[in-house]
Amino acid sequence: MKRSVISCFMGILCVFMLFFGRAAQGVEVFRDNGSGVVRMFAQVNGTPLAVITSGGSTYFATPGGSFAVGSACDRAVNCNGVLVLLSSNGGSTQVSLAGSGGVYAEFSVPQPVGAVRGYAFAGDFFWCCVGKELQVYDASGALVKKYSLPAAADSLAVTSGGRVLAFCNDGVVYAADGLPEELTGLYSGGVHPMVPLGGNYFVDAYGNFCVYGGDGVYYTGVTGTPPRTTDYAASAVNGEVAMYASSGSEVTFCSLATGETLGTAAVSGNIKAMAGGAALVYDGGTYAIVFPEYSVPTPVPMPTPEPEPTPNISATPVPTASPMRSPSPSPVSSGEEAVSSAANGLPAGVRVLDDQLLVPVGTTAAQLRKAEEIEEVLTADGKRADGACRTGMDARCVDGSVRVIVVPGDNNWSGTVNTADITALQKHILGEAQLQGVSFAAADLDENGMLNTADLVLLAAVLSGINDA
Repeated sequence: MKRSVISCFMGILCVFMLFFGRAAQGVEVFRDNGSGVVRMFAQVNGTPLAVITSGGSTYFATPGGSFAVGSACDRAVNCNGVLVLLSSNGGSTQVSLAGSGGVYAEFSVPQPVGAVRGYAFAGDFFWCCVGKELQVYDASGALVKKYSLPAAADSLAVTSGGRVLAFCNDGVVYAADGLPEELTGLYSGGVHPMVPLGGNYFVDAYGNFCVYGGDGVYYTGVTGTPPRTTDYAASAVNGEVAMYASSGSEVTFCSLATGETLGTAAVSGNIKAMAGGAALVYDGGTYAIVFPEYSVPTPVPMPTPEPEPTPNISATPVPTASPMRSPSPSPVSSGEEAVSSAANGLPAGVRVLDDQLLVPVGTTAAQLRKAEEIEEVLTADGKRADGACRTGMDARCVDGSVRVIVVPGDNNWSGTVNTADITALQKHILGEAQLQGVSFAAADLDENGMLNTADLVLLAAVLSGINDA
């Protein structure tokens, strides 16, 4: 009896810890009297680094400690490992270039800090946008190039390949490689990214995550909270996961592929900024770097009570009838596929291929549940699925096995086939962004284990059939 009570208590405690989480333990990096301002927080060469101004000085703070690098700066940005600090210098702007070890170069440009809406450092040149003009300076501060823009630029960013992107307030994005004669207009979809998150990712003024894809800038489908200033955003990208501050002390994690929420984590302190997998928090005069982790709450099974002793009864108990269930179909061996039929009870067009369940576009989770061999249909984060099936969902079978759902053509896990799937396949074929896992399987329409123009033709035919329907 005592052991059962203890087991129940431990089970309840585990449920409580899973649902309410634990406060992340941080590494103290900087103390101030409350006057500190975070100018930037970024991953620099794999290490989280905060640029903080306090008491008339600028400090670099990393998990290894903090140190002063000069007078207070007004803005800061990370350009592929080069830290650009801007400070007011009368009617002009002092530009300081730094690495994680401190400032190594300084020069001045004639524009005041307030007039510079966006800035970047690429190819040994400093780029800044002032109104409808894009100006380029060399490392000595000499003006070397000017470009006229049809609309004022809100911000600049540098992609992982060194391409400069100018985001105009009319929703148009322009690109520059080196110092071209003319800027190249890119597809944008009307996005207005304000803050670069590192690599090819950005977050716009509405908290939407965006990604640069070679020929344009696209929404990822993840919606968070808007940036607090144009100097930093309480948003970050870590691998295939987007994270943002959903409250002052809580971080929400989402899948970049689907936009679905993966989980949350509480931190101790007020979140000031995030970068990669780290968050900068402020608590009682102390800045600390924490590394939040999420876990999807899962029910903890309660311990099975000890069986009561069976009384010695002479009468033979009447057996209880068991509910009838049709036998489950035999599992399909590797490489073999089973076509939908009355025998397996799957909806029309649904096929089994190894550990995958190939489901036509438009098939709903409710339709799959009607199949006798399907017990449940779950989203990628383990929740009960509703509506149309998407690539990446799981079909839990009555025999205990789990098959991943693949919707042919739906390589971005949206549940349908559209131009975004075609763009993703094109990028894979061109070597710009690789499809992997079930995204690869969804794009492999001829099922030959390769992605090429043949799959692109088939995908276009699928999209045409949907549009004609």
